[in-house]
Amino acid sequence: MSLNDTSEFFYGWHQLIKTALEMAMGLIPDEKKPAGYDIGTLIENATSQFKESFHSTDGYGHLYVTSFARAKTEDHNERGIRTLWELYNSHKGYCLQFEEEDVRRMLELDSQTSNYEWRGMAEVKYGIDRGEQDFRKLCFQLSQQFLLQVIRASRMLKKSLH
Repeated sequence: MSLNDTSEFFYGWHQLIKTALEMAMGLIPDEKKPAGYDIGTLIENATSQFKESFHSTDGYGHLYVTSFARAKTEDHNERGIRTLWELYNSHKGYCLQFEEEDVRRMLELDSQTSNYEWRGMAEVKYGIDRGEQDFRKLCFQLSQQFLLQVIRASRMLKKSLH
């Protein structure tokens, strides 16, 4: 994986897990929560476990990310985006420019001959829109999974006490 750093990849997950855990734990009465309960620790542990699931295979396994920057001006289209040169490579190397439709066509052709699990192109916007429907749906689904884990754990605890 060749992102600036892995925090770019895990940022969205961290925000999702934080919101979902807050939703789930908000439904559990305080008197039912374990002594010393700390939502921050739960969030960090869940994020660490998620990261470890990638590291447990082969680094990030077969996860590959390629990042393209979209030009905002005609000058960026013609000469490249200067800040990218400064931030990522100190003006060394090459600037390759592609037309979006050409990249989409390459992906389409490659999907006919290769056997990747998933490939695609997605527009990325930095930041989280907590009001976006997909984010809310994912948080709800994940919070329900957390609640199921709590129920299962409490049942196992009751069985072990009897």
